[in-house]
Amino acid sequence: MELSLERQGQVDVLTPSGSIHSGDDADFGKALTDLRREQRFHLVINASGLEYINSRAIGHLVQFSRDARLAGGKVVLVRPGPSVEKILKAVGLLSLIPSYDSIAAAVAACAPDA
Repeated sequence: MELSLERQGQVDVLTPSGSIHSGDDADFGKALTDLRREQRFHLVINASGLEYINSRAIGHLVQFSRDARLAGGKVVLVRPGPSVEKILKAVGLLSLIPSYDSIAAAVAACAPDA
């Protein structure tokens, strides 16, 4: 798994690519923990290059999303691929975290003043 983080205004864009398997989920969780520690709760997860996500990584995402809502923030997704979308639908996550077709649309929807 590759993981990159960039800031667009007051919104962070976290881009995991490849697959999040055992071991990789710790890196994904650490990225979210670092954002939580810095009180950065406006997050776009660019899932367009993500091929697989395991249950631990989903758990990290659910917890961060909950924390973000409590802090007045928001978490959104960008275009999860078919296999990841199937997993997220199966666990009910797509009903909690909205998905957008582009990074620009997701950033606009996630911005603090949106």
